[in-house]
Amino acid sequence: MERLAQERLERFIRHNEEAFIPEKGEGLFWRAVPSSCYIHPSVAFEQQALKYTPDEDGRLVGWIHNGGIVIGENVSIMAHTVIHRGSEKGRVTQIGEGSKVGSLVNIGHNVSIGKNCIIGPSASIGGSVTIGDDCFIGMGAVIKNGVEIMSNNMIGAGAVVVEDIRYCHGVCVGNPAKCTGELWDGKWWTE
Repeated sequence: MERLAQERLERFIRHNEEAFIPEKGEGLFWRAVPSSCYIHPSVAFEQQALKYTPDEDGRLVGWIHNGGIVIGENVSIMAHTVIHRGSEKGRVTQIGEGSKVGSLVNIGHNVSIGKNCIIGPSASIGGSVTIGDDCFIGMGAVIKNGVEIMSNNMIGAGAVVVEDIRYCHGVCVGNPAKCTGELWDGKWWTE
């Protein structure tokens, strides 16, 4: 089983070489995906942006993101997730160690996800979002570009986060997401 996982990772790296961070122009920064991670082969590292500008002939041309992606130790990323690269050289999209990302998640450019976070299936995280450590993002939650969610917060399933969530240990639900005032113990696992 471990050999199969290693083969999948190697195949994944071969098919996604452009997604790894160049280390000051000297080859590829292979440590961007540690061997302790599980990354489903269908995960896509994207460099095409959702921003378009007209070229000299008036045709719309998509921006190319040439930043990087950094994934911490012991991260799991499930099927059909899309992770967008940093928007420019020197900028990265990062997922902190121990975090788990469900299937069909979209993670925008320049996003920073802290340590030990859970991102539920079908969540959509806009560009330049910051999520602190030990956060839980529910299934189908939407987080608007540029929002900051501090550590130890829980975002409910289907919530739409349009402004910063600074309340520590809070549970946030609804559209737009509001803190319920309930305290969350920061434990998303079953004891």
